[in-house]
Formats: sequence, C-alpha cells, structure tokens
Amino acid sequence: MADGNGDTGYADGIDGVDEMDAVGTLTGEDADEPYETSYSPPDYEPSDAKFGMTHSEELAGEGLERKLSRELPDLCETDAADDVQDSRAGRLVAPDGGMGEDTTPEELAWDAGIAGAAASAEEAAVHIVSDPDRPYDDEDTENPYDDTLERA
Repeated sequence: MADGNGDTGYADGIDGVDEMDAVGTLTGEDADEPYETSYSPPDYEPSDAKFGMTHSEELAGEGLERKLSRELPDLCETDAADDVQDSRAGRLVAPDGGMGEDTTPEELAWDAGIAGAAASAEEAAVHIVSDPDRPYDDEDTENPYDDTLERA
C-alpha cells in the first residue's frame, strides 16, 4: 500500500530475486574497479574533432590545402638503407689506440679511414650514424685522431 509520499510497493524488493554481489557491480568494493570503470582521455586531439565541429564548417567543407597540410610523408625502409650504405666506416681505432686497459664501459672507436679496403667483417658491418651525444663533435673539444679522420 502507498503512504502519502508515493509508491512503496517495491520498497522491500521483489520476492524470488537474489541480490547482486557487491563485487560484481560497478559500485562494489573491488580493488580493480577504478581501473575498469574510469575514463582515460587520449593523448592527442582526435582528427575528427579538428574540423567540421560547427554547422558552418560542415557546410563549407574542408579545403584541399588544409587536408594536405595534415598529411605526413611516407617513410620507407629503402630510403634509410640508401643513406647508410654511403657512410661505411673504415678502420676502427680505439681512443687509446688499443694500448692499455679499457676503462670506459661503452664501446668507443674512431673511424680512421679505409686502409686499402681490407676491413674485417666486423668493421665492414659498421656504418656511420650521426649521434648528437658523440664526444669530439663540437669545435671546442680536441679530437686525438683528428689528423687521421676524413671529414665529409
């Protein structure tokens, strides 16, 4: 029966229906629930939200110049391979000339140039790649093998 405030017919629940377990609901006490129910926004603006959001933009349409400005060039593996083939290293010489104890944890070597094209298999497999953190690249630091290096 109803009291003066509204329907109370379902206040006690429905007979014969089991209550849901609190862990199985989205309001339960499950430890992993915040990860399963939360929303994580994307790191970038979706492309469909950049243009055409207003009625006037939708009617005008997006111009070809604007579409082309968003395009990225295709990178292909042959482009990178062509760059590397031209920069083959020659004889590899340790900074100390191979004398004494090796105190650096990194593998360092200088390109001393091709010596009669008789490079070992390991040296032939090495290609010069520009590295901004490589030592002796700036003008202030003296390179101990500067007289043997061929500068491009």
